[in-house]
Amino acid sequence: MLSINFSSCRNSPNPSSGSFGGLQVIHTVSSMNQLAAEVQTIILATFKISQEEASVQAQRLAALAVGWSGEEGAAQIAWVHLVKKELGDRFPWKSEAKHAAWLKERKDWYRAYEYLYGSKPRG
Repeated sequence: MLSINFSSCRNSPNPSSGSFGGLQVIHTVSSMNQLAAEVQTIILATFKISQEEASVQAQRLAALAVGWSGEEGAAQIAWVHLVKKELGDRFPWKSEAKHAAWLKERKDWYRAYEYLYGSKPRG
């Protein structure tokens, strides 16, 4: 599902007429589609998952990222890491060795966080 933030559309002559500064909306949709396509490529390279499910997950993650941090912020996210973090426990991995390495990396990160801050991270 694609969500468009119409508040980012400027120079709208009459918002109630349905004219939302079309160029900005098209640009947002185009950027979102490009980002989702890049995220889908990462998902397909990492997990044993269908094209359709990868597309759904990529659209969801891209929309959330743009909503949280805007287009520029979403473009700067470490997507490989985020995809593994968000989807790593939900879908089968293509490579068990990479999955094991990811689990070790995550465990080491939690251990370091607990050592530094004396508590487990939330979320």
